[in-house]
Amino acid sequence: MVRRALLAFVAAGRQLALALEDVQRVLPLPLPPVGAPTFVERLFDFRGTPAATLRIDRLLSPADVRVTLYSPLVMLKPRRTVTP
Repeated sequence: MVRRALLAFVAAGRQLALALEDVQRVLPLPLPPVGAPTFVERLFDFRGTPAATLRIDRLLSPADVRVTLYSPLVMLKPRRTVTP
């Protein structure tokens, strides 16, 4: 049996987890941009690379969840795709 380290979190009242090997870092959640769809939390430049933060809770549930200074932002590592 293969054991994997997971990052557990709650979104839209659901307990979820991501493989820790896919997580680059956890950051504080930034303020939302004006005029973006409700699930796009922010577009920003992360060390020269464009990045978007998406609100998983808003994709899973229409009910709005209060975001605080301590709400985490999970940044995933880019996946490499293999072409045959």
